Amino acid sequence: MEKYIDLHMHSKYSDDGEFTPTQLVEQCHKAGIKVMAIADHNSVKAIDEAKEAAAKLNITSVEIDCTYKGINLHVLGYGVDYHHADFVTLEENVLNQELACSKEKVKLTNMLGFDVDQAALDALSDNGV
Repeated sequence: MEKYIDLHMHSKYSDDGEFTPTQLVEQCHKAGIKVMAIADHNSVKAIDEAKEAAAKLNITSVEIDCTYKGINLHVLGYGVDYHHADFVTLEENVLNQELACSKEKVKLTNMLGFDVDQAALDALSDNGV
């Protein structure tokens, strides 16, 4: 019996994901994937929804972006205590950094002579980034 596994996918909670956790579980089921893990960047928000959608799913994961000795790394964690307060702090810190970076990019773009409306951008975004 073949078992299909995907231990590295991203939900809408990663900047490079587009589907909800439930949609990912459904897509995996349709594709015959028996073991899956959502490894969102710097976020554990998808895990509870994915576990509910896949009642028997017993794998949890998170992908943490980090820099070690000047090298950018993505560290995957499986079976982590994703309810730990450190993950809330991590997500808040990353979001605050991304918001500050986004505002700085708009400012610099406007300084180049473009007319970028921050309010219009905010209206298009779920979280201001």
